[in-house]
This record gives sequence, structure tokens and C-alpha cells, in this order.
Amino acid sequence: DSQGRVQMANPAFCALTGAAGDIPPGTPLVEALSGKAAVNLLADMALVNNCGQSASVEIALPPMPANGDDAGTENEERLFRVTLYPHGAADSADLAATGCVGIFQDITLFRRNAERAREQQRALITALVHAIESVEPNLTGHSERLATVAERVAEEMDLTPRERETLSLA
Repeated sequence: DSQGRVQMANPAFCALTGAAGDIPPGTPLVEALSGKAAVNLLADMALVNNCGQSASVEIALPPMPANGDDAGTENEERLFRVTLYPHGAADSADLAATGCVGIFQDITLFRRNAERAREQQRALITALVHAIESVEPNLTGHSERLATVAERVAEEMDLTPRERETLSLA
């Protein structure tokens, strides 16, 4: 609801929070989720309630206890895309009647695979650079020096980390 209290939680949400059973209605979100994730989510919910339009945000949740579902990941932070939909009339006098419906999607594996693909791309580019530079002795180290210059230019231009990475690879 608009006061940050969980009104209803399905079994999947209870499982991702680590709750042993159901989450009782009226439980503050900061008790159901880890502190930082709950605070960030509450701020995003307030924005959605104020503007009346849905939004997607990403939150990180702490590792879950081992359950055997995904061996090797129980000690890793989990990432979720949460799509928030406004619920109820914003001008309602009953604050519990307004709030957000949140749909959580685990994107941990997606992000891990994307990072692995970026690492493979960087390794491939490095191998190609070394192959090209090995043919012409005057080119040795040229690409690394250019990447350093590109990183300095990106810093001066105040580019985003993603844009910096792209420029460095180029």
C-alpha cells in the first residue's frame, strides 16, 4: 500500500524474501525485504504512485540459503527487475486502497551471461589486436596506447560507464 506495507504476497515472493511461511498482510516492506532493497523499492513505488504510470526498476537482494535449485549461486547477490503498477485511486481517503502491484523477475542469470559475453568479446578483440600487432613490429603496443587515450577522452567527456567501455573496445 502507499504506506509501504505488504498487503498480499504470493508464495514465490515469500520464497524470494526467505520467509519461512506467508508474509502477513500489513507487514512493512522493510521487514520483508533487505533494508537497502526495500528503501529503494519504496522510493520507486512513491514515484509510481505520484505519476500514476508503471515503471520497471532493478533491485539487488542478498544471497538465499542453499536450497539445491541452482547450485553455486546461493552465496551470490540476486538481481531482480521489478515492474511496478499503480493500484487504486490516488485521491482515495483509504491509504491502504492505494499503492503498487510489483512483479519480480529474477535476472541474475541473464546478467551473469551478459557479463560472460562481454568478457569473451574483450578477449577476442585482445587476441585479434595481438595477432595484427605481431605482423608489424611498429604497431606493438599501439592499440593499448590508443585505448588509454580513449579512456582519458571518455573521462573528460563524462561518458557513462557503458559508453566508456564501448569507446575503449573500439
